[in-house]
Amino acid sequence: MRVAENGAWFEAVRRHAAERPHDVAMMDIAATGTVERGVTWREMLDEIATKACILRRGVAPDGSVVVAIASGVDLAAWIGGGVNAGMRVVLMHPRSGAAEVASVVSKTGAVAIVANDGLASGVSPSVSRLRWTVDSHSPNAAEGRGCAAGQSRGGLEAARPAGNRNSDTSMRGSVVLSSSGTTGLPKLVIRDEHALDADARQVTEGLGLDAGDRVLCVPPLCHSYGIDLLFGSWWSGACLCVMREYDWSGAAAQLMGGVTVLPGVPFVFESLARSPARAPRLRAAVSAGSMLSARVRDEFMSAWGVGVGQLYGASELGTVALHVSTVEPFSIGRGLTGVSMRVVNREDPAREVAEGTEGELLVRAPSMLSGCVEGDVEWVDGHVRMGDLAKKDAQGNVTITGRLKLLIDSGGFKVNPLEVERVLLEHSDVADCAVTAMDLSDTIQRVLAFVVARDVAHPPGERALRSFLLKRLAPAKVPRRIVFVESLPRSPLGKLLRDKLPRSWSDG
Repeated sequence: MRVAENGAWFEAVRRHAAERPHDVAMMDIAATGTVERGVTWREMLDEIATKACILRRGVAPDGSVVVAIASGVDLAAWIGGGVNAGMRVVLMHPRSGAAEVASVVSKTGAVAIVANDGLASGVSPSVSRLRWTVDSHSPNAAEGRGCAAGQSRGGLEAARPAGNRNSDTSMRGSVVLSSSGTTGLPKLVIRDEHALDADARQVTEGLGLDAGDRVLCVPPLCHSYGIDLLFGSWWSGACLCVMREYDWSGAAAQLMGGVTVLPGVPFVFESLARSPARAPRLRAAVSAGSMLSARVRDEFMSAWGVGVGQLYGASELGTVALHVSTVEPFSIGRGLTGVSMRVVNREDPAREVAEGTEGELLVRAPSMLSGCVEGDVEWVDGHVRMGDLAKKDAQGNVTITGRLKLLIDSGGFKVNPLEVERVLLEHSDVADCAVTAMDLSDTIQRVLAFVVARDVAHPPGERALRSFLLKRLAPAKVPRRIVFVESLPRSPLGKLLRDKLPRSWSDG
């Protein structure tokens, strides 16, 4: 049986370590913006090799290890080491609950876990607990240092898994990511090493990354967005600056200190827009997770002098489209190399719709999932049904217009809540909003809006907001009720948790 080649991402790391051994590959950034730790490309390679050796002692190739630690160099090394060693690295947020971690360990058949004692407390004693840092007091330290030393002398076997791997994707390393559930029920999806290589190429292409870039990574590395940026930086040779906890002041300090690329989510750009400054090297900014409002886009441009593009991706896909131009602010552009994006009829997904017509988005990509541990995705001709509504123009540029499952049936009129939210956010007194269905009975729905005012103590009047909306939307789209709240339920990445919104409201 032929021994498989290392992943292309790993070969790229080896090349950077050989050609630029003393250049900084990755930094851990505190919320204040200060650097807590930095590693060179040579050190990054050794860290990956160390973790691979530790894992091979307790996890068989194609076995699973759950990793639930904070973003940073250590997490990156466990991800890289596990994938390079031919294992499934199951990523969980370090703020997950112990019961949730135990459930995922059981579902994935993991035989080892990298997490603090509290998170691992509900896991079977038969599952190995691994330290997430290697120091002189760790029983793993000696073998770890030996692996790293072997790699630093140029040995290849130090970072390869024991035994042979063929080209079958089931024998390749992979990451297992939890989807947000926006394309259905939450699921655990597998993205193998081939997909990670493709994702790294796509991110590099879309952001135009090279060795001179410094990328500020706000998303956690356990999230698909963070994985995209991690492998993209490893592929391109860019320095990845990982914020362990987001704070706008720390992010601003990094931007002013030389960051060249800012991938973020809408709340990142809104928070930074309130602190005008200049970033001497910032050349690109992209938002993902949900559509960025035109108001926030303009405010960030005015504050920092850089436009914000739109990135489209998913746990099932990686990054598949990226539009850095501000000419079409709500467009995600065309699919990156090798990506197919179709807009199809909702009732007959085998039939594409005409240019400029709204339909359901289907995507196929070389970076897409190879399977699911739990749950499943819906396929049409090798494409994943994304559940997003979209339009495609004559040049192939795609604009996301809404969510299929979010449509509100208001008196027989289909209302897209994303459209209403987008208009609400244009109002100067609205900081955040969410539009959902208000159930008046088992069969009757109306539109309900939750609004966070810029000045919570002096919110705009409900009548004034309705008047503002009536000038821009059809009457059926204007919320029957507008409720002012102090905040909205959002994930750590700022994604609106619509299932946490009330479906009815009473003033009593």
